[in-house]
Formats: sequence, C-alpha cells, structure tokens
Amino acid sequence: MNFGVFITCRNGSKRLPGKCNLEFLKKTTYIEYIFKRTSKIKNKCKKILCTTKNKSDLNLVNTAKKFKINSFRGDTLDKLKRWKDAAKKFKIDFFVTIDGDDPLFAPELIDNAFNQYLKNKPDFIEGKKLICGLFTYGIRTKALEKVCKIKNTNKTEMMSIYFTNTGLFNCEQLKNVNKKYFRDDIRLTLDYPEDHLFFKTLINNFKKKKFLSTLDVINTINKYPYLLKINKHRINEWKNNQLKHTKLILKK
Repeated sequence: MNFGVFITCRNGSKRLPGKCNLEFLKKTTYIEYIFKRTSKIKNKCKKILCTTKNKSDLNLVNTAKKFKINSFRGDTLDKLKRWKDAAKKFKIDFFVTIDGDDPLFAPELIDNAFNQYLKNKPDFIEGKKLICGLFTYGIRTKALEKVCKIKNTNKTEMMSIYFTNTGLFNCEQLKNVNKKYFRDDIRLTLDYPEDHLFFKTLINNFKKKKFLSTLDVINTINKYPYLLKINKHRINEWKNNQLKHTKLILKK
C-alpha cells in the first residue's frame, strides 16, 4: 500500500499575490513551514508537491528540493487531473491533501485518514465542519481515476462533490477528531491580507516554540479572542466564493 501526501500549491493567487512565499516565521515562508510540518506525519508516505508547469511555480519546485520533498508539475487549472497524474507517476494508492495556503494543517488528522483507510478502504474521506485551514481529504487513486472520466470540466478547485454527490463512491467522514477542531469562527487559511496579519500576530505568542500544535493554536485563540477579529469578517466572503465555484459538471 503506497500512501502519499499531496501538497497542492501554485503562485496564481489574485487576492494575495505570492502568498505562499510570504514570511510566516522568521526567515521561513509559508510553503517552507508546510514542508517542515509534514515531518510530524507518523505514517510512512511519499510527500509530493503538486504544482503547475508555469514558470512562476519553478521556485516552489526548487524550495521543495531543499526539504527533500518530491515534485510533480501538471495541469494548471484541473487539480483533479494534476493529482491523478501525480499518483500515477509516484504509484500512489491513497493520498491525503494539504493546501499550500493552510500552514497550520493538523498532521494528526492526516494520520487519522491513513489509519481509517487501512481499516475500511473507502474511496473518499472528508473532514466536515472542521476549522477552515484544517480541512482534511483522503482520496483513493482508483476512485480519482473514475472521477476524471466522468467530469466534464477542468475547473475542479471545489472537488469534493465529485465524490460525495454522484452516488458512485464509498465516502466516509473523518473519524477520531478532537471536538475542539469543530469551529466555524476561526480562519487558519491564507487567502487575504487580513489572514497574513492574523498569522503574524498569532505567531508572536509562540516565540520560543518550534512546532505549533493545533491545540496550542486553539488554546491561544481562546486565551486571546481579539485575534479572531483580525480576519473573522472574511469568513462569509470566503464561504460565498466557495459556493459560487462549487458545481457538479458531468459528461452526459
């Protein structure tokens, strides 16, 4: 059984240009921190940067090399095809995704997804109602290959509905999740300038810690609730944008 972690990232953001290359910690960019954070994943897996063939994304590939992260350069718009081709190249049976704008993803949730797959062999695992930035998706490659045959669009950023809404796949909710991770008032993702300010302000509370656990972050937010005010107003805008781009387009 070959497991993979696909770190999906490209330099195409219009709302916050070059966001993954902004400084997160001192002398450490967001994407560098994500690469470092993958070392906390306990299950044996291949860690692969899934980016595009655009020249602007070459710096991501070079950064991945420094952290001994594999790279795959594929389709610019079609995230599902990019994943499918990456899985084929690296012979991956099941993978969990990490978005390049989620620097505080929870490694333990990724391990939960791997363990759940070993037990039940579902086609798709989804962590619903989690804090924005902790979203966890596990995908069986064979199911992904089927999705790529039935979809009729290359705009697949909002990809989960191709598994959950077609009635063709065995889908499960992510299990064994700490109840503290179910919050809709926290944004731990990087889309807007306010999100960058939020992260920089949050990090000031961890000057001596090298690793920020998910519980550390949540407990700090609970201790300093003013942090939420920095980017909370972006939550509805982000949700509306997600809904606008969530469309199931299948071949007839």
